[in-house]
Amino acid sequence: MQRRFHIEESQHFLRLLDAELPMPCAMVLVGESALSLGFCPDRAILDFEVWSTTDRVVWTAAERASEKIPRPIHLRQAPLVQSGMSFESRLKPAPLSGVRYLTVLVPEAHDQALLGAARGLALPALADLHRTHPLTLATLVERYEVLTREVSMPRERLRASFLAIVTHLFGEAKALELGAKAR
Repeated sequence: MQRRFHIEESQHFLRLLDAELPMPCAMVLVGESALSLGFCPDRAILDFEVWSTTDRVVWTAAERASEKIPRPIHLRQAPLVQSGMSFESRLKPAPLSGVRYLTVLVPEAHDQALLGAARGLALPALADLHRTHPLTLATLVERYEVLTREVSMPRERLRASFLAIVTHLFGEAKALELGAKAR
């Protein structure tokens, strides 16, 4: 079983990464790392899943930072199942003190939930997100409708994932109602 890292370890690694940077850089995280750093600090992570970064220098700095801790946390490029996702305008900074050059950005809560649906994030993780940052069904539906026009994955798989989230967070009756409308 892979070792998971708690928020303090994650933030420590990011501070070490920041110390290795020669200039300001931004990094957009998704998945469990975004969930932990942006919304649910009690959730542990396996690694940092990077959606995008402003410069290759971040990857080099991460390698050097990894050498300074006993069990390195790795960056990995998020698999891109989406094309043209329009959530970038709603990114928010993850709370991280003690950094000079590094800005860590995470998707807004509704976008995080939908990216989770598209990428297979576990329903309990999304329930934690909803518990700490309550989602509205209307916003989820609105953004899901945009997402269906933007992703490159099979629409039926995205629809099934979305309805699973709605069932888990808002109940089966809401999911059935939305499922009937989407047919």
